[in-house]
Amino acid sequence: MNINKESQLKSLLKVMELNGIKPNYAELARQFGLDYRTVKKYYEGYEGRPKTRNKSSMLDDFKKIISEKLQISRVSLKAVYEYLIDSYGYETIGSYSNFKTYCRNNNLAPIKRYASGGGGSTRYETKPGDMAQADWKENITMTSKLGEVFVINIFHLVLKFSRYSYIELTLSKEQPIVFKCLINAFKYFGGVTNRVLFDNMSTIVDINVKPKRLNHKVIQFAKDMNFEINTCKPRSAYTKGTNEARNKILDWIRPYDNEFESLRELQEIVEKINNKMNMYICEGTDIPPCILFIKEKEYLNPLPNTSIMESYLAPDKVKVSDQQLVLYKGSRYSVDKSYVGKYVQCEQYDNILQIYYKGKLIQMHYINKNPINYTKSHYAQSISKNIKHEKLEEVVNNNLSIMDSLLEERTVKIDKVKACESYSNLLAYLVSKRDGSNWIRNFISSLSREELKMFYAEVTKILPYVEDEQQFIYAFKHASNKEKLKLLRLNFWKLDFDGSYSFLSNEGSKKIMNEFTEETDEYIENLQKEINE
Repeated sequence: MNINKESQLKSLLKVMELNGIKPNYAELARQFGLDYRTVKKYYEGYEGRPKTRNKSSMLDDFKKIISEKLQISRVSLKAVYEYLIDSYGYETIGSYSNFKTYCRNNNLAPIKRYASGGGGSTRYETKPGDMAQADWKENITMTSKLGEVFVINIFHLVLKFSRYSYIELTLSKEQPIVFKCLINAFKYFGGVTNRVLFDNMSTIVDINVKPKRLNHKVIQFAKDMNFEINTCKPRSAYTKGTNEARNKILDWIRPYDNEFESLRELQEIVEKINNKMNMYICEGTDIPPCILFIKEKEYLNPLPNTSIMESYLAPDKVKVSDQQLVLYKGSRYSVDKSYVGKYVQCEQYDNILQIYYKGKLIQMHYINKNPINYTKSHYAQSISKNIKHEKLEEVVNNNLSIMDSLLEERTVKIDKVKACESYSNLLAYLVSKRDGSNWIRNFISSLSREELKMFYAEVTKILPYVEDEQQFIYAFKHASNKEKLKLLRLNFWKLDFDGSYSFLSNEGSKKIMNEFTEETDEYIENLQKEINE
């Protein structure tokens, strides 16, 4: 059955039901070109074949998201497409060519950039294993879902021959970080190129002296790693064109603004982008870098001795607190009391945290989301001064049991009945819904105090009549209007009545119709006209 006809039939039957009119199945069957038994099935509650929504394109649901993401500075159409693929899957979004066509037909395009000056550059190539080019994508501001702002940099080293890339997220661009990123890149490649080309970054070149010269620490680092340093000529960064061209892909991170929860999640996004960079066809070679890399890696020089690399890779040191705890990725892990006040080093392997002191492994923990993680012996050490010996084990076991249950204790479940009790309950209820809650959070945060009062009043009036809570959450984007908050329930009713979403009970629908008689009568009348046409 045609989707439009199905929606029209369902709307007409609903109008008849609300007005107490018994339908003439035979007449409706002739009108809609159906068997009368089919019409009867719809009247008795048949919903038709499963469908998402009545839409002309599967991308219609994402039109607003696409438009919002394309307003981000320096974002590209490809970047938004890759974000949607990561977030919703290829089966939902479809091919890039279809995506481009949809955007073109709907006048969706990135905001215009100012053209940079300068003319063209001379293209050049190198042999396998000969050169890598280094650069930064600098000072990218990213905001998490929780409102935390990160100013990040992305280090990029690309092999000139294959265009095979290594990228790494950093919070600074200091010289030790540059060394760390280069070593991590060499490990990623499995070898070192003959040359590495840098622009005149201050961590590589002493720019405050005349003539400019390579930094002495960089010279020593290059000797230890066994590569030759090349630098771009002043005001001639185009000589590093391969890296600059590939750097455009790094802007794929921009659509994830407000879409991640932690720095670790942002790092994982960067790793995904790195994999895509190496799998997608490169315009410069017309071949995916991962294919050419198979050949190039055979020409790379061997990695330096592990001890040499480790001398530049000293892990960040963390001070042990008075409670014998070490902070790692937001959680705290215990060590022996003899290390209180000392600096230790943390390294993660798979799901195990290894803690070192002066190169010696002193403790291991399984990584988890508990805020505090003590071993039994360490906790006993921590509280032994305050607890009598005969009660020590009992207290230790009891307190550790409480700590282990912290995650469960912090799990809050709130239903729609409890949500109507207070504004804080309603807010917790709405943002607890995984799909759609991010948009709702952003919408609520834009409201003034008086607007929040109207929003709370309207939502708590309709919520008791919601039968499908997830459909209700999905409908928020289309029902919410900051300028017409007093009509919020009416907007929800329209979306439910016309079949765009289905979440209201019959009682709730009738209640809204009785309150907004003029508006609902006009809406039903217009629907009937469309059906008759």
